[in-house]
Order: sequence, then structure tokens, then C-alpha cells
Amino acid sequence: MSRGSPGKKARRTQAERSAETQGRLLRATVASLVEVGYAETTTLEVGRRAGLPRGTQLHHYPNKADLLVAAVEYLADERMQKIHDELGPLLKGESRDRVELVFDVLWSSFTGPLFWAALELVVGSRTDVELRAKFHAMERRVTGRILAAIETLTGGTSEEAKAAFALTLYVMNGMAIERITSPDDRPRRRLMEYWKARVRSAVSPLPRSRGARRTSELPSALGLRARARPTVPTSRSRRSS
Repeated sequence: MSRGSPGKKARRTQAERSAETQGRLLRATVASLVEVGYAETTTLEVGRRAGLPRGTQLHHYPNKADLLVAAVEYLADERMQKIHDELGPLLKGESRDRVELVFDVLWSSFTGPLFWAALELVVGSRTDVELRAKFHAMERRVTGRILAAIETLTGGTSEEAKAAFALTLYVMNGMAIERITSPDDRPRRRLMEYWKARVRSAVSPLPRSRGARRTSELPSALGLRARARPTVPTSRSRRSS
């Protein structure tokens, strides 16, 4: 078969092979954090799940803190893409309540694997100084991207609007933690409706033309690049160690 024949599979570049290896490690780390928690997510456990030797793992992530933080940021990138995919089509209708849509999509971030994996790292950070510093830096980057996207979507550029949405993230984080031991969402829904009304009063409606432009700016605000990303497992089921 001649070179360049349609039947011959093109060889992957070193960068492509490296990206695939990192993806396997990060997906395995996220799955381990969600399923067995921080304490049981060792580098050996991650290597076992990824099916990769320890040397390969250390080449890409020299220590556990680097691996754990990279995994959560990887999952956050996935969440940013999902926010774009969910909100983009909905925001084309100017009659839709943008604050309602933003609340719904944000709350879903506090009920999935991103929240559970991040929560495990928060617990671990209490006694791990290195992890704490790296996780804090990552969290600031992700939160900044989320708030920039919210500002783009709602037109909430005033200091009052920015403060309202920043406080919304704190409120949702606290509610999600309480949900672990108190799963009845009815009291939280009532409080959320009250808070939505306060946030709406802080956000001025967008003119139709401005709203269309802001919707087109969403990928940039979310820090998204035009490239496909592998899917991250979403199961929270516990595995026996």
C-alpha cells in the first residue's frame, strides 16, 4: 500500500500522544475523587485506573497535588463547555429570563462531579499546604471565568450586579454542602427564589441587539478554545477499595 493511501492510519504526533496520556490520567483522577474520595485517591490508585505505569504518571505530574488540581481544572473546563452548550441556544430567545437560566445552569454545577471532586480537594487542603495553595489559585481562575461569562450573558456590569452574582456562588456552595446531610430541596428552593428576585433587581435588562452580541461573546468569556475535549465520567457510585 502506497504512502498516503486512504486505508493507512496516520501516525499521531508526540503532542497528540501526550495529550491522550494526560487525559487518561485526569479522567482517572476525577473518577477516583468522586468514587472513593481524597484519602483513597493515591497516585497508585490513579495509575491503576488509567492503566499507566508510575513513571509515565510522574513524567506528566511530578506530585499528587499537581495531579489533583489539574484534574479538577480539567473537569471545570468540561463544565465551561457544557454551560456554553446549554445556555447558547436558550439565550437566543430574548424573552427568556436570563437570571433564571443562569441560576439553573450554575446550580447544576454544584450537583455533579465537578462539585464532588472539588469538595474532596477542599477537605484535603485543610492539612495539605501545597495542595491548598495550588487549589486556591485554580479556584480563582475558574471562578473568574464563570463570573465573566455571567456578566457577558446578563449585562450585569454594575458593581451591585457583580457582587450579587459573586454572592450567588457562595450561596449555592453552602446549599450544596448542606444538601449532603439534608437532601430535602424544598427549603432551599424557597430561599433560592427569594435570592433570584434580589439578583434580578441588580441586573438591568439587555437591549435586543446588545443581547445578541453578548451571546456571541460567550465562548471567549468562558475561556473556551475551538477544540474537542474527551468526556469525563459522571458516576458518583462508590467502589470498594
